[in-house]
Amino acid sequence: MNNNSMNSSEHILLNSKLRPTAMRILIFSFLRKHRQALTITDIESKFQKVSRSTVLRTIKTFERKGLIHAISDDSKYLKYALNDPNQPEHQNHLHLNCLSCNHTYCMYNYTLPQISIPPRYHVKTTQILVKGICDICQIK
Repeated sequence: MNNNSMNSSEHILLNSKLRPTAMRILIFSFLRKHRQALTITDIESKFQKVSRSTVLRTIKTFERKGLIHAISDDSKYLKYALNDPNQPEHQNHLHLNCLSCNHTYCMYNYTLPQISIPPRYHVKTTQILVKGICDICQIK
């Protein structure tokens, strides 16, 4: 990881009113290096000497601050991806789950349609999972 990546991650954390601890910077920089959403296990495997509870606490803090979001795909584990800082309404996008590599990607440029539901219900989040083949697997 280069120094610019660290500094940029540190800057983003500070802008989000988070103390940029070494672990937060490392985990956030790791998430920034990946196009696909990652499970807690994926993140843990990179930082083997760090406890699972530290990784979970860090991820939940990032999620609470709006830096990342959770994605529920057909795997039994939640996956986490960075929010697009250029789109404050970042939650309103599609996710593509690749049937070949099983990676899940955010499709920020493809927003979800408005969905009407009866007034007695309150929607907190909406997710649409598209299944297909990602750009990388298409050229393999």
